[in-house]
Amino acid sequence: MGAQTPSITADENLVYTEGTPLKIEWALKKQATVIIQIVNQEGRVVRTLDGQKRGGGKYSQTFDGRDFAGKPLPAGGSYKVRFTVDPTAAADLNFGVGGILGTVRSAFIFKDSRVFSLDTKPLLPGTVVVKVDGEEWKITDKFIGNEPAFTVDVTQGTISLNPAAELQENADVEVTASAGLPLVNPWDLQTTPDGNLFIVDNAYIYDSVFLKQAQAECRTGSIYKVSPSGVPINSFGVNGELKATSTLCNGLAVAPNGDLYLSTPSDFISVTDSNGTEKFKIKQPDTAPVAVTENTTELVGLAEVYGHNIFASMGKSVLKIAGIALNEKNQLFVTSNRNVGVHDASKSDVSGYLASQNQKTGYRQPPVEWAFLGPCIKAGGDYFYQTTSSHSLVKFRFDDKLNTFSKVWETSVRQPDAMITYESAMWHPIGFALDGSGLIYIADRMNHRIDVFFDSGDSVKYVYCFGAAGTNVSKLQMLAPHAIAISPDNKSLYIADDG
Repeated sequence: MGAQTPSITADENLVYTEGTPLKIEWALKKQATVIIQIVNQEGRVVRTLDGQKRGGGKYSQTFDGRDFAGKPLPAGGSYKVRFTVDPTAAADLNFGVGGILGTVRSAFIFKDSRVFSLDTKPLLPGTVVVKVDGEEWKITDKFIGNEPAFTVDVTQGTISLNPAAELQENADVEVTASAGLPLVNPWDLQTTPDGNLFIVDNAYIYDSVFLKQAQAECRTGSIYKVSPSGVPINSFGVNGELKATSTLCNGLAVAPNGDLYLSTPSDFISVTDSNGTEKFKIKQPDTAPVAVTENTTELVGLAEVYGHNIFASMGKSVLKIAGIALNEKNQLFVTSNRNVGVHDASKSDVSGYLASQNQKTGYRQPPVEWAFLGPCIKAGGDYFYQTTSSHSLVKFRFDDKLNTFSKVWETSVRQPDAMITYESAMWHPIGFALDGSGLIYIADRMNHRIDVFFDSGDSVKYVYCFGAAGTNVSKLQMLAPHAIAISPDNKSLYIADDG
């Protein structure tokens, strides 16, 4: 976000004193988008008080000492007010461009072997540079016999120097390369408390006739683990892929202890540790019957609680579970084409089932049968958020005492014939991230941008967008943003662009 500009006048030294409401006053000289946030001593935003476009004039706001969830901030802390005016966004072009996830650099002392390992894979050959005693070699350089200066084994992450090249004993060898992932369809993103990034990559091979989609082949879903600096962690699973789940993954949720919850279209959720080793599956027992009646509100069995088979007449399950989210109470929200359910995340079968609702008993999630499937759900506290086929975002509250759902707000709905880009109307929103302070970042896929909304509790306000042509963004143009994740320190936003 951009720094404060001269268009606002405010006291920059406001500090919250515990137990006393803080009155915040400021004035705008001209129309601008203003985001007002409370920041702790570590620089982390703990609450967003407001975020919207305002005209010139004087304004005031009161801060009551609570975070976005309504809980009192920790006692003894020092909290300051931060104003951001007309926010901008710029991409870190050293991370995540065209599948490149980061730069790896290692130094070696030459002895006998001419093979050097960067312990990272796969490597992108065109990015490899070798320096021998300060002299730079590129992969396009030709040596004796018109042989290349070195060769790259991308799958093993090794560089082999030309055997005919003369090298002095104890020569300094420095190898630099970019490490990438063979991403095909980046589907979901999540960060863990230790700052690592997990990427769900799926690929579908559709039949030319849509109705034969049920028989279409699909590649096994791949889960990649990437360090905060952008380097793939190859010790995760096999070659960076999750070993435990041999099926497509539709959604990913991360527990506070780092465990991963991976939803699949096969009616189960795989629970693994942060190294990709499966701990258990949440699924319907093979021998348990599914009890469903026309008017039932408490469905039994994952097949109906968390998924509705729209291809039932074809006799094959396709993409039942659409997305999952985990809240601070260890409750797992699971969505499908028509239903939303809540499950005790610590239990491995239907005994953990808490509640569900479908199109017959309440708000449909999403509200029409054909849903935009993907990482389309997030949870925070007693609330969960869901994108829908009406091109909107909906906030729901789950009352775990009454086991009931209620809608809190919904963003504006795009009309079917409004296929033009305009300010706050989304077009195929599919992925989103909550920053924990009240700001929501939406992957507005068909508008080729990221929309930012402010959740004011019982209502939502559009703040700004970035990424599309004509918006205030530097060096970033997206084609089809699909998923978003925010780093634990709230300073970085990761965007998967499947275009």
